[in-house]
Amino acid sequence: MAIVKTQDDYVTRILDNLDFVASEFIDRTAIITALKTAVDWYSSDKPYEKIHSITGDSTNRYVLPSDWSDSFSSIIYVEYPIGNENPTLLDLEDVIVWEDASAKQFQFKFIKPTSADTLLVKYALLHTMSSTTNTVPDADFEAVCFLGTAHAAWEVAGRFIRERSSTGGIGGIVNFQTQTNQYKSYAQEMLKHYYQRMGINPKTGSKANLQIFDLDPQPAWGFDWLTHPRR
Repeated sequence: MAIVKTQDDYVTRILDNLDFVASEFIDRTAIITALKTAVDWYSSDKPYEKIHSITGDSTNRYVLPSDWSDSFSSIIYVEYPIGNENPTLLDLEDVIVWEDASAKQFQFKFIKPTSADTLLVKYALLHTMSSTTNTVPDADFEAVCFLGTAHAAWEVAGRFIRERSSTGGIGGIVNFQTQTNQYKSYAQEMLKHYYQRMGINPKTGSKANLQIFDLDPQPAWGFDWLTHPRR
């Protein structure tokens, strides 16, 4: 199914969700940044998936897809041989990413496909969200908007704290703690809506880092291993 929604659609919806926030505290650039962060988080729950076709050459090492991400990508499955009514999948323990001085490659432990053989490697990537490209399915539009709103609200809360630390206040607001807590609470509410839309149990949380509202978060997306990503 074609993807119709654009980055502008997401930004507009997030701005609508934050219509109670003064424009001096959040602008379109900040919303786009929050959206990109949200898309990366969403990718950990539902990555963009692609198929890479390999034609055998009687060796056991083959080049990685050009868009393979060392910090995120993982193999979902390898079909070999192809064409069976019930797909024949290799044990993922039998393929690794081999690295030497010049390059990284897929290395198959026990097979050396010939030129008559084709392998299909399904692998995970981060979704893309830009002014020209969007890979997030329209079915998840609402979910990603909720998550983008959460990150934007979190950024506003963080700005209050940073500004208060450097100036003693912001925009004449005396009770900055009340304002900060308001935005953090709203962010948590938006996160719950994201969980609901994605069918994620809030008690176990996202595959990304659940503690997204700490003030000094670490990047939560990405995988440590090729075939056993960190959850």
